[in-house]
Amino acid sequence: MKQIWIWFTLVIFLGLAGLTMAQEEHTLADGVMAPSVWVTPTMLDFAPVPVGQTGFWFFTFFNMGDAPLTITEDATYAVPFSGILPICATNLAPGSGCQIVVQFSPATTGVFSQTLQFQTNAGPFSVHVQGEAVVPPFYFNPLALDFGSVQVGNSRSDAVTIYNTGAYHLDFTTSSPPSPHFGSSSGDCSGGLNPGDSCIVYLSFTPGSSGTFTDTYTIHTAVGDYFVQLQGRGRSIPFIFGPSQRVTPRSLDFGPVLLGSSKTLTVTVTNQSLDTAITGWAGGGVGAPFSAGQNCASGLPAGDSCHFSYVFNPTAEGVFTEDSNVSNSAGGFTVDLRGEGVWAEPFVREKVVHFGPRSTATDVTASLSNIGHTQLYLNDVTVSDPALFNVSWGCSSGLPPHAHNTFCGLDYDFHTLTPGLITATSTVETSGGSLMITLVAGAHPALVSLAFVPDQITAEATSQLQYHISNPNPAATFYFVAFTAPLPPGVAYAEPLLFSASPACGAPTLTPIAGNPPTFTMSDGTILGGTECVVSLDVTAAADGVYTHTLDFVETGTDLLDPTWLDMSSPATAVLRVGLFELFLPVVVRP
Repeated sequence: MKQIWIWFTLVIFLGLAGLTMAQEEHTLADGVMAPSVWVTPTMLDFAPVPVGQTGFWFFTFFNMGDAPLTITEDATYAVPFSGILPICATNLAPGSGCQIVVQFSPATTGVFSQTLQFQTNAGPFSVHVQGEAVVPPFYFNPLALDFGSVQVGNSRSDAVTIYNTGAYHLDFTTSSPPSPHFGSSSGDCSGGLNPGDSCIVYLSFTPGSSGTFTDTYTIHTAVGDYFVQLQGRGRSIPFIFGPSQRVTPRSLDFGPVLLGSSKTLTVTVTNQSLDTAITGWAGGGVGAPFSAGQNCASGLPAGDSCHFSYVFNPTAEGVFTEDSNVSNSAGGFTVDLRGEGVWAEPFVREKVVHFGPRSTATDVTASLSNIGHTQLYLNDVTVSDPALFNVSWGCSSGLPPHAHNTFCGLDYDFHTLTPGLITATSTVETSGGSLMITLVAGAHPALVSLAFVPDQITAEATSQLQYHISNPNPAATFYFVAFTAPLPPGVAYAEPLLFSASPACGAPTLTPIAGNPPTFTMSDGTILGGTECVVSLDVTAAADGVYTHTLDFVETGTDLLDPTWLDMSSPATAVLRVGLFELFLPVVVRP
């Protein structure tokens, strides 16, 4: 009866002592109640963001525990990323979620990434963010103008069109050519361009003297300057005698052209002579994906014009360039060609989605967008383990081009009867190609080790048997922690009976059960993420020998809504040697 009373007293004492416990980094409050963190996505990617613009997206963290969750230390953001903790991050109720918005504001081009580290009262969690800063997607055409021969005091003008082919507002400024012979007007381009819009600037040549003049018209953007090349010839006489031609534009940019379609641009050749035809035409051919045609080969009479028509018909994505070299009796000229083959381009910000430490999860969503140049259609979405994951989606009408803020939700469900950490992949097939999403569910099982301290004793002496139970998950709490451990035959409880649990174990119930062999049990433990629970029990043995103690498994649960969804650790063993001491004598070597 005395021994039973001691056991009962110690169980009650340990239970009461466990109601309020403090640790160096985490705190268990209100007895066995504790917060637990689930974060998704754990890898967040921003669609390409032009320099000088800001992109943003968010991740969500959930409190899966039964006590309020608080972010105790915000992440330290590195440029170009930034973020601010919302009010809900300071006291998140059990079962609730909270979103943190991250901004990506690049000042230079390149690829940037950072792992954001947050500290909470349930343990730390991290989210990896990455983004690409790009040149604003715009183009202008033409790239070079030839004003030809103009009499001093007269003027000739031409136009350049600027196109915004991206998904963000395009800010730019222009500057007049420094040469007094050239002039410019911003036309309708003041204030920049909205996505999909274009505007026209007007350029002029008014020679103040005879001679050949060149200059550049500059377009200033956040990532540098772009130039339109200008050339012209001033003359003092009203008419031109002998060979003379004006070729404009001298450089063409087709901009983005959809695969399988074509775009045609024209170069005009004007015979500025009053008395001489231009003959002897040769060259002008170009290679795929460009082609060329012209109506000049039969000869160009004085004062007339003819045309070279260039066609860009891309069959592959990418930027293509070509030179068209032409010769004739008035000399020769080169027309530079540039074009980009484009198509729909799928993009998903949530590279890794997490279903949390629970047996079932629904509507964990990834957001598919189209950052390409034509309508994107979703063909199919598959998962590598359809027995555990399934997915549904809409988007039957597709996604429009340049729609970085228009999304098709890919809604995933997860269900399993097997606890543990599970990883799968989802393949998204679209008209613009395929991409991959990583799916993660569950939690790491407990890591368990045993130790006798000391592990060598004499008969009837005492050793402390220690059960070390570690939670390898950074912020997912273990609930319902339990094990049953029969002692090896010949090993008994020491007297007086002493057993204990460290503060990291929560407020478990520890029960030594008499029998042959004696059995020690733990139940209802709570272990915060990243911490180790140590349960200790004093034992002894009456006879010399080697005793091996094996703990088959420790049960742990991470889903408070389903106490039956329990994970089991791997087995662990420890060896106690009683009365078997090895004697080591020095070896003496005689000379």
